Parts: sequence; C-alpha cells; structure tokens
Amino acid sequence: MNNKVNLCLSLFIAALLGAVVGLHAQSNSREKLARLSEEKADISKMDLILLNTRVAVLLQILKDDLSLPVLPTSISYNADKQKIRTSVYVDPEFLARANAVQLSKSFDSRATGLCIAPTLAEGNFLRAALPEPPKEYCVISFFTHTLDAAGHLQTKEVAIFEDGKLTMK
Repeated sequence: MNNKVNLCLSLFIAALLGAVVGLHAQSNSREKLARLSEEKADISKMDLILLNTRVAVLLQILKDDLSLPVLPTSISYNADKQKIRTSVYVDPEFLARANAVQLSKSFDSRATGLCIAPTLAEGNFLRAALPEPPKEYCVISFFTHTLDAAGHLQTKEVAIFEDGKLTMK
C-alpha cells in the first residue's frame, strides 16, 4: 500500500511540475521573442544558403501540390509589436466551393499550426503540448488574388487570426 501512495504522490508532483514549467514558458513568450530577435546566431554563410535553399525547395513543393488550398507565403517578425506575422495564400477556387463553416475550420486549423510552428522549430516541445496556441504573439493573415473591374490582379484579405480569434472578412 505504501508503494502505491508513493507512486501516486510522485506522479502528482511530476504533473504539477510539468504544468508550472509549461505555464512559465508561455508567460515569457514575448520576452523570449524579443531576445531571439536580437540574439545573433553564429552560422556560416553556406549553412544559411543551404537553409534558405531547403526552405525554397519545400515551398516550391507545396506550391506544386494543387491539393493544398491554403499555403503560407511569408513569415516575419515585427519587433515593435513583438508579433510573428504570417501571410497565407488561399486558392480562389477553394474559397468559391467551401462554405463558411469549412473555411472557418480550415483557417482556424491552419492558424493554430502556424502559431505553434516557431515553438517547434526552436525545439521547445513542452509548450507545444499545451492545448492553446501562443495567442499573444501570433498574427495570421489569409489572402487571395482577385481581379478588379479593370481586370488587374489585386490582393484581397479574406480572414485574420489575431489574439486567438479568427475574423472572416
């Protein structure tokens, strides 16, 4: 009986410690982003070229896969607002055939994944296990291309995910 009590107590303490570490990591995300944006990494130019090449190749693969109607096109960090901003292209045909519920689910799912992506890229898997995305530093803008009355191509924002909320335009 004593071993069962010790085991239960150990599991409870481990779970409590994990929750405290996870909450602490989430509360420091703005400071961490600011620090990461100022911290210099020591890599060779060849490493940078190879990294950029890998990203470009992966983006081209995604662009060539026509079954993906929602594709990230740029990711940047705004130091003044301390937010990571991602632009996501939405295929106009997908917009035309999907209903509002499907669009909302698709955009919300993609936004959640993109908000968590920087955490995964950094290797901090503890925070990825939390149920909610890092709302405080993530802005996802969904856009498509349309033609104006004169037949010129223009960009149109269709939704934005900010502060954990998706707003359809």
